Amino acid sequence: MKNQNNNIIEQVLQVLEKRMKYSDSDIQVSSPDDSKKYARLALTEHLQEVFAVMFLDNRHCLISFCFST
Repeated sequence: MKNQNNNIIEQVLQVLEKRMKYSDSDIQVSSPDDSKKYARLALTEHLQEVFAVMFLDNRHCLISFCFST
């Protein structure tokens, strides 16, 4: 069951990544809601609170997505 859930989460992350615009091999965030959903799904396996940061440049391209438990 856990493997099946992980596969579903991975598929949803891929869909969200496709929703984001790709420009010059950078991920450009198309909406705040999409980035929120992506972060939520990317961190869903953590049972405790996690501190996460998305670094974007002035074109809203993702520079880095970091998290700490």
